Amino acid sequence: MKAIIKIFTLAFVLIHLVFYVPLTHAQKVEIIEGVRVVHNEKPKWGNNPKLEIEFVQKIGDLDALDENFQLYRHRDVTRDKSGNIYILDSGNYRIQKYDAKGKYLKTIGRKGQGPSEFNGRPLSLGSDTEDNLYVTTSSMLQVLTSEGRELRRVRFRGSSPHSTKYLTNSQLVAFYEDTKSSLRKGESKEKEMQDKVVKLYDLEMNLVHQFIDPGIYTYKGNSEVIRSCFLADGPDGSIYVTYRHLNSIEKYSPDAKLLMKIDRKLEVDITPKFEEIKIQDYEGINWITPPATMHFGVDDKGRIWVLTYAKPFLPSKMKSDEIAEFLKTGLKLEVFDTDGILLGAMPVGIIMEYMKICGDRIYFIDPVITYAVYEYKIVEK
Repeated sequence: MKAIIKIFTLAFVLIHLVFYVPLTHAQKVEIIEGVRVVHNEKPKWGNNPKLEIEFVQKIGDLDALDENFQLYRHRDVTRDKSGNIYILDSGNYRIQKYDAKGKYLKTIGRKGQGPSEFNGRPLSLGSDTEDNLYVTTSSMLQVLTSEGRELRRVRFRGSSPHSTKYLTNSQLVAFYEDTKSSLRKGESKEKEMQDKVVKLYDLEMNLVHQFIDPGIYTYKGNSEVIRSCFLADGPDGSIYVTYRHLNSIEKYSPDAKLLMKIDRKLEVDITPKFEEIKIQDYEGINWITPPATMHFGVDDKGRIWVLTYAKPFLPSKMKSDEIAEFLKTGLKLEVFDTDGILLGAMPVGIIMEYMKICGDRIYFIDPVITYAVYEYKIVEK
């Protein structure tokens, strides 16, 4: 009988270890329906992160005299095998190519409908192992050589995506969002939101997978998508998703199977909030929930870098100089390892709106105030 009790006790302990794994430093891991779920209360490294970012260079400037450094509404960056840097200068309908030291090399594309021209404003930029460039506009995917010769173009089928990301396994992942920051009273988008909001395509724009529900939040008969998300990919071909207004970072397999969910303690309250507005004859609902995440990326070692808020950010209630000051002081970078454990966090101190990670480099992109791209290198302490 004692032997049977020992066996049952051992089995219970083993099950507990497999399905519920408490970690030191206030991290906790659960396995829920085959998905690794990581809850982070404090960083593993405490206040002494073992990684840092080292400034390399700044490309572009508000007061630049050379038109090749006059960037406008730029929103994406990629690098080739030689270290050349390509900046998607969306507002000028072009790609600016620089060498590894920031020397201007070439302008690729312009506004137009011919080969190597962009009919719609470019949205995203990526590159493959042969240094070909993948540019998406609101209506199509265009593939160009690193010198700017167009190889092919394929149109999107159906509605245009809100944002896209070229994946290194020759697929395109797209986020669809059909929503407004302000809706008239009584308007509902329930009917339009039956589809998933993230879709995976091959390079012929054939739908391969779709995943993630829109996450509809309803307030007084008004519906709002709260799963506005950012997309990234890892060195193993995995797809990563995080959300502007949700405390969740998710990892999916290349075939869109959910593998891991990560949360962490936030500095801001992201409980959905609305306010009623009335301007003359217009009555509506305005979304006023502070965002949780500004952007993110995954480095060449599979670490996840999340640009998040150290304090609430409500630009609709701030003056332009207050926004600029916030973007310098109100952001921090959180770093997670490949298992979803929060390693540490560090202040940024740069004005930016987007970020992009290429290998061991982080590019902070400011298309609004300084009109620049800042390159940093990830350094192990």
